Amino acid sequence: MTNDWNTKNPSVRCAIYLRSACIEQGTDPLNDQKLSCQAAAALHPDWTILDDHVYRDAGVSGYSHLGRTGLSSLLEDVKSLPRPFDCIIVAETARVGRNPSDVAEILDQLACHGVYVYFANQGLDSRHADFQPVLSVMESFNGGKCAANHSGSRPANAELPRGARSIYARFSGGISIEEQRRNCREAAQPIGYRSARQEVPASDVARGPGTSGSQLEIVESEAEAVRHIYEMYAGGMSVHEILKILNIEMVPAARRPQAGSARGSWNRNLVSHVLQNERYIGTMVWNRTKAAPGP
Repeated sequence: MTNDWNTKNPSVRCAIYLRSACIEQGTDPLNDQKLSCQAAAALHPDWTILDDHVYRDAGVSGYSHLGRTGLSSLLEDVKSLPRPFDCIIVAETARVGRNPSDVAEILDQLACHGVYVYFANQGLDSRHADFQPVLSVMESFNGGKCAANHSGSRPANAELPRGARSIYARFSGGISIEEQRRNCREAAQPIGYRSARQEVPASDVARGPGTSGSQLEIVESEAEAVRHIYEMYAGGMSVHEILKILNIEMVPAARRPQAGSARGSWNRNLVSHVLQNERYIGTMVWNRTKAAPGP
């Protein structure tokens, strides 16, 4: 089984949503966003942008639904039968809204009608199992001032809170969309593992020859730290004591270090995550879902 979010579809009909709060003379931020969306669609041969379904909100804040006629039209059209499109391409999450709860609510409404959202600049797909946690982290520091961000581009890395810089670099550090997808999949894996592509044998008739999936591989350098944490915890140490020892011993933290640091540092949440992750006791849960009422 694969948890690949780029599910193949013979024909994916794509709408586009554009929004910018600040429109200055001589600038066209909505066109810049549209170009980003078109570039993302061009990477998917089965995606077709529907020119009749390009929705725009110019000079409108993302902190409220008020005055967003483009968004209102989109949410009305998605209720139509037959469904007019399958996917909505947006430059980035902040274009949908500045408030994470508002973004989540809009995405839930769309999902109820079988429509997902792809964020072009970030390479994120709302269908992915780990999209909501990623959204929460990114939106927590993606609400930069409009005056410093006229075209919807992301703020400079140096302006972010220090603890968020490594996450920002992982998901939106000026890298290709394909690499962003790969990094997002890696970030979703528990410490000590990485996701490795696996070719499906031609004999696998159910999935079809030539397809590929993924499986977890052990990252030995990270696995040593995980074993060390469990040994200390089994010895009666608290999370605080384990954290202190890891940093005193300068045990390299998993994942990438913060900007300007030669190595990663451990924190309480990271240690707790290792101790509470059920995958380390052999429990694998696929396709976590939640029940949500219709809009």
